[in-house]
Amino acid sequence: MSRSTIAAHSLGSVNAEVHSSGADRRFGGTAAEGDITGFVADVRSRSQKVRAALDPRVAERVLLAVVTDAGISDLDPGEARSSQTILLNALIADERLDGAGLDAFMAAARQSADRLLT
Repeated sequence: MSRSTIAAHSLGSVNAEVHSSGADRRFGGTAAEGDITGFVADVRSRSQKVRAALDPRVAERVLLAVVTDAGISDLDPGEARSSQTILLNALIADERLDGAGLDAFMAAARQSADRLLT
């Protein structure tokens, strides 16, 4: 495996873990499908640009995968990552974390990702 492939895999793992941590904080690992659908609808309503960039079916499946461990291997990887990024931004924005809170969130997510990678 090349260094760039390893780096991309590592970055993808970190991104997925940060997204998972944000979703766990928001939904507590037990969200009903309606909660997730409502959250995605709210995120899409925040701007025309987000509405255009975020496919609700993909976004809902990405979040459900975190909460229920459902598979998403049939989704386009680029579209799934894009949805993760947009949703993560919304999850963090909704937390209204100060600098120290954001640092603590990122440190915890990084520790989880490091455990996955070792």
